[in-house]
Amino acid sequence: MKQNKLSVDLTEKNKETLERVNEQTKIPYGSIINGIIESFFDMPDDMYEIFRKFIITKIRNIHIMMEGAGCFEEQRLLKEKKYYTRIADYLNIAYLSPGKKDFNSTKTIPMNNGLLICPNNWIIVNPEKAEESSYASVIECRNADEFGIPHLLIFSNYESVKDYDEMYKDEIFKMCCKVYPKFDDILKMQIKLIQNINEDEWIKAPIIGFYDVHIQENNDNTLEYELAGKAYILRSVNEKDV
Repeated sequence: MKQNKLSVDLTEKNKETLERVNEQTKIPYGSIINGIIESFFDMPDDMYEIFRKFIITKIRNIHIMMEGAGCFEEQRLLKEKKYYTRIADYLNIAYLSPGKKDFNSTKTIPMNNGLLICPNNWIIVNPEKAEESSYASVIECRNADEFGIPHLLIFSNYESVKDYDEMYKDEIFKMCCKVYPKFDDILKMQIKLIQNINEDEWIKAPIIGFYDVHIQENNDNTLEYELAGKAYILRSVNEKDV
């Protein structure tokens, strides 16, 4: 088969991915790229139809989950949806997108190394820890609007919610019940997802989620935090700003 030389620009991340696949499979770079193009863009019609239905179903399910999602879960779902819509665009698969949500005004709270900006109606679980904390997280419940559940913000020195163990989460839940007594009812409504058994019940329940509050550096122009209800920590704050 005739081979053609073609120069392409790769992002650093994609270059590293290509090198990793090459190292793991020992398949030459050109064969990897040719294989992806052949498999992805020249698949048989019956396979394309299976792919089309799968992509549309995944995007539709994400839209359904977004209807009951708060701003932080919506952010996670939007990131997940990005991968499916990118494939849909490449394969010319039509899909619909939901509209964006509106958020209310914000409040500012001084922290150990910056300012936290969050919506006015968020409940601060441990405000006394703000000035000694460098990070913050938010409890957001699925279907919060339907159940009337507010966001609950926690100050801490854990860099990520991934570092929370079950004991610390239990401590947070106890604090939440003190500042928001109805949270005890929410704890009793938690459901463990069992695939193909209780998915509908789980989607409709007020499932508790922990989310990191985005850190926005002064020289960082990213707008990622806007997807999370305009909640973010502004680092390197000048004293006159506090």
